[in-house]
Amino acid sequence: MLHRSTLVVVFVLALAGCRSQPSVDTSASETAAAHSTQTVHDDLGRSVRLPRSPQRIVPLAPSVTELIAAAGGLDRLAARTPYCNAPEAALALRPISTYPLDREALLAVEADLVIGTDQVNDPSVGDDLAPLGIPAFYLSFETLADVPRALRAVGDLLGTRDAAEAAAERFEARLGAAVPAGPDAPRVLLLIGDDILYGFGRASYVHDLVARAGGRSITADLDGEGVTLSSEWVLTQAPEIIVVLAGTDYGVGDLRAAQPAWAEVPAVQDEAVCGLDPDLIVRPGPRLAEGMGALATCFGTG
Repeated sequence: MLHRSTLVVVFVLALAGCRSQPSVDTSASETAAAHSTQTVHDDLGRSVRLPRSPQRIVPLAPSVTELIAAAGGLDRLAARTPYCNAPEAALALRPISTYPLDREALLAVEADLVIGTDQVNDPSVGDDLAPLGIPAFYLSFETLADVPRALRAVGDLLGTRDAAEAAAERFEARLGAAVPAGPDAPRVLLLIGDDILYGFGRASYVHDLVARAGGRSITADLDGEGVTLSSEWVLTQAPEIIVVLAGTDYGVGDLRAAQPAWAEVPAVQDEAVCGLDPDLIVRPGPRLAEGMGALATCFGTG
């Protein structure tokens, strides 16, 4: 069972749309070129002026670290967040606090660009960094299609388009090979923890991931991106499979100990309870394809 403090950190990192690719502001292109900069618009619609080829990039979320590396920018990373655990090569980098953001450390590593995501980072951070001369670019993820879009966007920013396009195409191929769930697919409850019952609302991409793995998420119609459920609600919904993002060692015995009232829930009765690595589900990046495969194995469809 995960400790409550750990669950909170994971849930914050989880609150992880259809937005356009960063576009060059043609009205300022000549001036930007003269100063070796470009003006782009990020996923929040912010106009961001940054180097044409940034060399000292600091990600503000673990998922962003993975995206930058996959898009061919691993050698451009100047630091990482304390929560990063992939790719392994990034772990040798200096960790910089993001809660709160250590501005002095950003200056110390001579960051010329930070990249965050509004699922994790407060958008106001970008404005706070402006006086320091450090541009901030924000990504946002509402659907699975935002992952390959973000890979391509990062490739455009860094000038690593070939590597980014290859990574995007691999991700799309993995997801495209999945067979969407049918009307008889098992009813699935996906939880971030078993104490405070954090789940995912309609605004999350997680339901698409569940469907592509062969299940039907029972929280897909609840408002919001993240939701807190009651034990009674779960009893009335009677999920057939329960997935808890508490690590692969988690099993039905752990859930029975945490929620003894769920003894009659079909998933508990049938011991259809799976524990998964949360990073494969809550970090919107290339590893979501691996997460889909893990879910399919849990559902017996992969």
